Amino acid sequence: MEEIKKLSKVLKEINPDRIDIGTIDRPPAYRVFPVSNEQLYEFAKIFEKEHLPVNVVERKGIYTPEFELTELEIINTLRKRPLTVEDVESIFSLQTLKKIEKLEEEGKIERKVINGKEFLCATI
Repeated sequence: MEEIKKLSKVLKEINPDRIDIGTIDRPPAYRVFPVSNEQLYEFAKIFEKEHLPVNVVERKGIYTPEFELTELEIINTLRKRPLTVEDVESIFSLQTLKKIEKLEEEGKIERKVINGKEFLCATI
């Protein structure tokens, strides 16, 4: 917990627009174990004390926030890190999902199957 407190101080200096915290859900490169959703929310409380814009990303649980993104934010996000279709459907708002569908129709984003999972990727 001490490391999270130190991290929150550094993040306060960086002043990010948004902080997403989550745990592993894919096979890791080395032996590590996921953190519980409850622990993630404890971490989030520490960040919130510093008035940081924190979001807990969870696959399962009682609450999954929905985000509203602009088309440019969607493209920039998918350019940095492709997301699984499951991720997109569980994280983003209905309005954002409609924008994603439009961007896909326009060819600005595309679906790719990687290791048996379907991802959305930016093409521009």
